[in-house]
Amino acid sequence: MLPQKTIGYKTYLKQALVQGLRSAMGAHPDLLLRQTTVGLDFSFEEVDYPSIVVRYYPRDNLASGVGHSERRYDAVTDSWSIFKRRLYKGDVEFSIYALSTLDRDLISDSLTQILGMGDTRAWTANFLRRIYDPATWAANNNVDIGSGYLYNFVNLSTDTITELPESQVPAPWQPEDVLLYQGGARIPIVGEVLSLPPDVSWTIIERVLTYPYIAGVEPVPQGIIDPAPWIPDTLSQ
Repeated sequence: MLPQKTIGYKTYLKQALVQGLRSAMGAHPDLLLRQTTVGLDFSFEEVDYPSIVVRYYPRDNLASGVGHSERRYDAVTDSWSIFKRRLYKGDVEFSIYALSTLDRDLISDSLTQILGMGDTRAWTANFLRRIYDPATWAANNNVDIGSGYLYNFVNLSTDTITELPESQVPAPWQPEDVLLYQGGARIPIVGEVLSLPPDVSWTIIERVLTYPYIAGVEPVPQGIIDPAPWIPDTLSQ
């Protein structure tokens, strides 16, 4: 995995959605549906079907407030860092492409179960765990997902699942008698993304010593006893 140099907003979101859905469909109890491919791009190869293509339709990208910034303390390094936070809203679409109406409907049923009833089965819970508990998911699947989950917070609104219209189109590998049968689902999403840690952190200031004097006129103070003649030398008494 490449070093993270920029925030992982869309890249993290799409990675999490694809990995989570692959994890769920890959553990499907039905062998046929277990072979469903999940990705971000529409495929022109017959071997990749049936498939689910994940798409994100962004709407709003909002600041968290006027002049917003956050400061976090790291006990390990004993330092503080400044972060920025942004909020975003949009829709996530799961487009189904299958070689038969039955396959399309079975995958659609599986999507409803994964999105709307994901905590009722171990295989469907794989999707929710990748979204809401990524560290555990990564450990269970022995997958390196990087540190992006520390700076991203995703919330899927699955109370209302908008189902996509059913349709059919000629297969992209252009046979004369093969169709792709389409369907799918769309759900709203809201999320937050933090800036990456700054290159330089702030350490804690424990003590600041100040001495009143006139620069260029009086001698610069060298210790706890101020040599300025107009300041009472009470500390030496």
